[in-house]
This record gives sequence, structure tokens and C-alpha cells, in this order.
Amino acid sequence: MPGQFTGISGATENKLAVDANGAITTVAGGPAGGKFYVYAVGDVPGVVAANNFLSVFNPGASGKAVVFYGASIVPWAGGAATVTVSMRTFRTTAASAGTLIAAANVGKFVTTDANASAEVRIGNPTVTTTGLELISVPPAITSAGAGVGAQTSTAPPGGAGFVCTPGQGVVFSTTSGDVDQLWNFQIIWAEI
Repeated sequence: MPGQFTGISGATENKLAVDANGAITTVAGGPAGGKFYVYAVGDVPGVVAANNFLSVFNPGASGKAVVFYGASIVPWAGGAATVTVSMRTFRTTAASAGTLIAAANVGKFVTTDANASAEVRIGNPTVTTTGLELISVPPAITSAGAGVGAQTSTAPPGGAGFVCTPGQGVVFSTTSGDVDQLWNFQIIWAEI
């Protein structure tokens, strides 16, 4: 349905204009004609060894820019957990292996939009990082049977986005962990 929609996030006002075809045409200074996508995965157990939990990669032949608008990481524990290694997010220049999520299984803000071009991988994908760390989230640490760490959400300044051109992406990873530590992820991006 065509129209404008306004949402308040803190002190920032976000406006979306939707045309007769359901396409988003403006987003608070964001990309005209951008298509928005979301992927979430929950209750992912920690791994004792190094592990790449989630990768979002813009393939070299996509012809699009992937603009990240938000990420949420929630650590929690299902049992006593004492490993103090944070979940870290890095830029990547390659991603393969792991489990490739079918493009049809990546959420769309407008259900009639085309499937996402970005490749989403879970299950310890193989990545090449640039070494540039973007986000670091501490794990849930507890000597009790269970506990919750602080949720960490990140978003670029209003009207801005973190851009990955073709051949770039991001990965959420740890260098070690504890099987009693669990992680929930949600990431939102636009493709233009």
C-alpha cells in the first residue's frame, strides 16, 4: 500500500516512503530504491575452538552495494560458563563453506521484493578478514546454572550506513568459547 510511515527510534525519526509496487523509495537519508533484508538466528551454542558464527557477504558479481543498518547480538548461558572471549565482528573479503542460507529464507521487509543478493552463511564458514574489528560483544559469564549477558545493538548514525561493495562482507566470530554460552544474532541491511 503506497504511503509514508514514520517510526521513532530514540531521538531519531525514520521515514519510509512506499510506492504502488511496495518498493521502499526513501529511508531517513538512506538509499533511494533500496531493498531491505533481515536475518536472525538464535540459541547458537558456543564452540571451544575458534568459530565463525554468521557471515553476510556481498558477492563480487552482485552489482549491488550492501548497506548495513543494524545488528543485535544477545549472549546468554544455559549453564555455568566462565570463558571470557568476546564475540568480534570483522570486515571480510571472501566467504565460503559453512552452511549457505537459501536466499528465499532471508527475510524481506517487503515480501514482494526480489530475494537478497547477499550470501548469508552459518556453521563456521571459511572467511578472509581484513583485520579491521567493527564490534566486540562480551559473553555471558556465570557460575550459576544460567544467565544472560547484556544485549548489544549497533547502528550507524542516522542517515548513514556501513557499506560493503561487491567482494566485501562481515563475520561474527570468537577465538574460543564454551558450549554453555549461547548467542542470538539479528542483522538488517539494504541492497542498492
